[in-house]
Amino acid sequence: MIATIYGWIGFERTFAEPKEPAGESIVSVFPLPEELNTTFIVVHAVGKETEVAEALRQCRQKRMDAVYAFLPLASPACPQLCEQCEAMGFSFAGIMPHIHDGGDRLLMQYVDIPLNEDAIRMYGDVSRELFSYILKEKSRVENRT
Repeated sequence: MIATIYGWIGFERTFAEPKEPAGESIVSVFPLPEELNTTFIVVHAVGKETEVAEALRQCRQKRMDAVYAFLPLASPACPQLCEQCEAMGFSFAGIMPHIHDGGDRLLMQYVDIPLNEDAIRMYGDVSRELFSYILKEKSRVENRT
C-alpha cells in the first residue's frame, strides 16, 4: 500500500532491503492538548530497542483515546519496527512525506475507543481504497493481538 500511495501522489521512492536495527533508538513523545486525548510518538532513529512500547504503556495508563506512531520510512529497520508496533496493537494509518526533518514517515495508529466507521464519508475512489485498506489492517492487527 505504501508504494501505491506514493504512486498516487507522484513521488518516486526506492525501497531497500530490510535490515536488523542497530545502534541507539531516538524517540520523542508529544502529548497533544488535553481535550484531544491523543499522543504522538515520533521515532527519529530505530535502534535495537525503542521506547515505543513504554510510551504506549504510559498512554494506555492515562487512557489516551488515540496514539500515533511516526516511523522513519528511510530506515532499513522500519519494517521490523512496524511489526513490533503491530504486535502492540498499532495498525496502518498512512504515510506522511517530508514531515519530520524532511523525512517520510509511516503513520501507525492505536485507537482505544470505538469508531463509528459508517459516519466517515469518502468522496473518491482513492479515498475509498485507502480507507478500506486501513480498516482491513486495523481488523488484521486486532485479530493478531
